[in-house]
Amino acid sequence: MKKYYICIMKWINKKELSRLVLQLIIWLLVSTLPAIFTYVITNDLSKSKMIFNSEWHLIRNYCIIYIVNYCFFVPYFLFNKNKLGFAIGNIILIILLNLGFFEWKINVQGLKGQAFYDYMGGVLLYAFLLIVSIFAAVVMRRYYRSSDIAKTLMEEKQKNVEAELTWLKSQLNPHFFFNTLNNISGLVKIDADKAQDSIAQLSDLMRYAVYETNKQFVPIKEEIEFMANYVELMRLRLNERTKIVTTFNVNRNINVAPLLFISLIENAFKHGISSNKDSYVGIELLSDEEGIYFRCDNTNYPKDDKNRSGSGIGINNMLRRLEILYPDSYEYNHSVQTAKYNGIDIYHAEIILHI
Repeated sequence: MKKYYICIMKWINKKELSRLVLQLIIWLLVSTLPAIFTYVITNDLSKSKMIFNSEWHLIRNYCIIYIVNYCFFVPYFLFNKNKLGFAIGNIILIILLNLGFFEWKINVQGLKGQAFYDYMGGVLLYAFLLIVSIFAAVVMRRYYRSSDIAKTLMEEKQKNVEAELTWLKSQLNPHFFFNTLNNISGLVKIDADKAQDSIAQLSDLMRYAVYETNKQFVPIKEEIEFMANYVELMRLRLNERTKIVTTFNVNRNINVAPLLFISLIENAFKHGISSNKDSYVGIELLSDEEGIYFRCDNTNYPKDDKNRSGSGIGINNMLRRLEILYPDSYEYNHSVQTAKYNGIDIYHAEIILHI
């Protein structure tokens, strides 16, 4: 009883009900169109009724077989791997629908020769069309089931992607704040006044990172402003031996994922600055009709193994977000270019978004 209750409740579902109604409308059209055409041509209502009765008499059993299979036999026998129940159910249904239809003793005994073969041909055609009706119900049910499964999998995949993006953002913000505060803590020992200014600037960065990055995409101009403010914050702790060059030239109204490029900029200041050697950081963000181009270059002063400030969380996070948000439409390249700045190696990284 529980299975049949579930069956009835399932048909209350608007989607299933609309599918059934659509198919009933198709069957109704098939049976009424000849009558409608007859009435349009002859304007004879009685003749149209006769045509309708004749057509309905021909397709009535096919329609019943189809609907019963679509609603019950296919989903609750065949899809549950009960082929025997599916076959027996159809045999019983066909017998019930055709009691007295063949009238074997009256019709067959009096038929001889071509008339007998014509009669048996009609019987075989009738049986074939019944099988076709069953097959059509199976095909339609399988199509809808496959469509529903694919949609469910897509929805689950989308939910998983959204959950992962939320987790990546929640991972990125503390990572960003930790690195920035770490830089400020070093500045406190050098210049307390600058450190105080940097804390005020950090509050603006935190406001953007906390509130604006809840969106999946933000205007590129907001992201540029954030990156420029971050660079200025980092500039407070640098000496005259460090050269910073920034170029932001985006003329398109493009939306991008928030904090997408900041990990490369962070790494540039972590691995590209020396307190007693010439240092360089170059940041460029450009746009054209094909998309946007981001480049970040820095003198290469790798940290030793004991220094875990560059553990790679930010870069891994960035790459995963690129894979999710820009599948097949991004390029990420990085390399070390030998002695490109005053005899010092340059670490080059770039992201190209085809949007």
